[in-house]
Amino acid sequence: MTAELQPLPRGPGAIASLYRLGLLSKASVGLLQFCAGLGLWLAPADSLVRLVSGISQARLLQSPLHFLMPALNTWALALPAQTNAFYALYLMGHGALSFGVITAIFLRLRHAYPVAMAVLLGLVLYQLAEYLHTRDTALLFLSGIDLIVISLISVERFFSPHSSH
Repeated sequence: MTAELQPLPRGPGAIASLYRLGLLSKASVGLLQFCAGLGLWLAPADSLVRLVSGISQARLLQSPLHFLMPALNTWALALPAQTNAFYALYLMGHGALSFGVITAIFLRLRHAYPVAMAVLLGLVLYQLAEYLHTRDTALLFLSGIDLIVISLISVERFFSPHSSH
């Protein structure tokens, strides 16, 4: 399988710009997720609790009425040790998949568009199922980004002269 190393099409107007911005942001978020997951995986088990505690203490010294820090500290203390491993693997997996499919689109690999949409849709379904279980609003945010990228990929796929419909 060979990659067609042609540049992304320079379509007219806002859709082309949004498409490029969406791909770039999704690839960036994927890299950040992977790095955060790797950091969480390599860090000692209580490092998240110590980090949040240190931030809370420093923040409370500046503003004793800050409402977010006590809630964040309570959340970090309530996390079981195995949660770190889950979030580390989740972040690394989601980041690697996202970055991989976006890279395939940039390289114009033959089946990049449908594979990217399928992978991102699978991630959205998984994130929504996890949201129903955990009520973690970050999963809704990630799902929203994934859905925007899926819609931009489908529009670009439809209008791209280099993709087979």
